[in-house]
Amino acid sequence: MINENWFQRAINLSKPVDMSLVLGHGPVRSSIGGPFGIIRDANRQAHPPTLIQIFGGHTHIRDFVVLDESSTALESGQASLLIQ
Repeated sequence: MINENWFQRAINLSKPVDMSLVLGHGPVRSSIGGPFGIIRDANRQAHPPTLIQIFGGHTHIRDFVVLDESSTALESGQASLLIQ
């Protein structure tokens, strides 16, 4: 995916980038070495100091991980319904 033209155009902008937002359906802990990590590394190469926020899902647990000094990943967990 990171070699696709659309992705390269998205990260190789001539203007400064304030923040990169990544959305996907994968566990945020995989941000360290999985698909989110590959995307984060590509962003980091193009824009080293830019903030990166990853929103993930899939495991249905609440999770948060600090990936480096300027990137974090959040997984919302499973919605629950209380029936009374």
